[in-house]
Amino acid sequence: IRQEAFQGDMWERVLQKLQPNYLKSDLDNALLSALAQLQQSIYASREIYLISDFQQSALQNRE
Repeated sequence: IRQEAFQGDMWERVLQKLQPNYLKSDLDNALLSALAQLQQSIYASREIYLISDFQQSALQNRE
């Protein structure tokens, strides 16, 4: 298992690229995809960061 060097400014760069839009989110499938990628990761540190406005329409299987 490898340790990835932490990049302190990574989140600043990610957030600067985000733009609001009218596209529908699918958080359920996004999280399943993220989990599948984490399970294949060779790095010891495995985390998922979820950035969302959590609109009801993004949560497919929730009431």
